[in-house]
Amino acid sequence: MSGYKPNAPSKPPYRVEFAAYPILVVEDDPVVRRTIVQTLRNIGFYQIQEAADGEAALTALKSMSHCDVVLSDISMKPVTGLQFLKRVRTELSPPLCDVPVVFLTGHGDVETVNQAKQLRPAGYVLKPVQADKLAARLSILLNIGDPA
Repeated sequence: MSGYKPNAPSKPPYRVEFAAYPILVVEDDPVVRRTIVQTLRNIGFYQIQEAADGEAALTALKSMSHCDVVLSDISMKPVTGLQFLKRVRTELSPPLCDVPVVFLTGHGDVETVNQAKQLRPAGYVLKPVQADKLAARLSILLNIGDPA
């Protein structure tokens, strides 16, 4: 393998500093949730809250003094990601009711995308999530710089 350097230092290719930004990950599949959390840690997030469904996410969000962004799955029970976002916008007070919500989902069908668009999420990213694309999306969303 030419170019392979087994002892080369692993440096993340991101110039953005995410450590100061609290984020909430809402995902019902524990393996997928751990993968998303690890991806966020790898790109520099340290203030990460987790929730297994929309109801737990509402409780978690209410307990947070501040949240800069929510990454949410759509297909969850008992409260879906779509229901969660609708409740965030209608039940919570500022500034939490205005938190940017990005859907991370495996559902790219037209009907699901259109339902999500009606709720005006801050983004819609198909799984599996790639770290560089997620870093780019979040740096733009948080208006904090450009990824490498």
